[in-house]
Amino acid sequence: NCELLQFLNLATPHIAGYSFEGKLNGTKMIYDELCSFFNVENSWQQILPKLDSAFLSVSKDSHFLFLNELTKRMYPITVDDSALRSKPDSFDQLRKNYNVRREFNNYSIAGTSVPEKLSSLLNSLRINII
Repeated sequence: NCELLQFLNLATPHIAGYSFEGKLNGTKMIYDELCSFFNVENSWQQILPKLDSAFLSVSKDSHFLFLNELTKRMYPITVDDSALRSKPDSFDQLRKNYNVRREFNNYSIAGTSVPEKLSSLLNSLRINII
């Protein structure tokens, strides 16, 4: 709904499952079912490429500021927002040509002084602390 955009702080095309891992897992599920249906040996092993910048270091005092800065580095949502606002009628095209985005579990936080409450939250998001 293009009229709705003016009332939103952030807007993106629906991208659930559009991470690299989400697409790979969906493909793997189809492959598994086809192998089962055709009674063929299932031999595909998923190999995920490593990220060039998987280690992040963020120095903010507030938990909220830390998480805000961290998530902006892992997923710059304002890029999606700008693309949608610049071409609101191209919703489907934005989804079809979506940039590669990796899931949080591919990232590691370098830091020994992460407070326990924040550490617990990062672990629930599957972000590694090293």
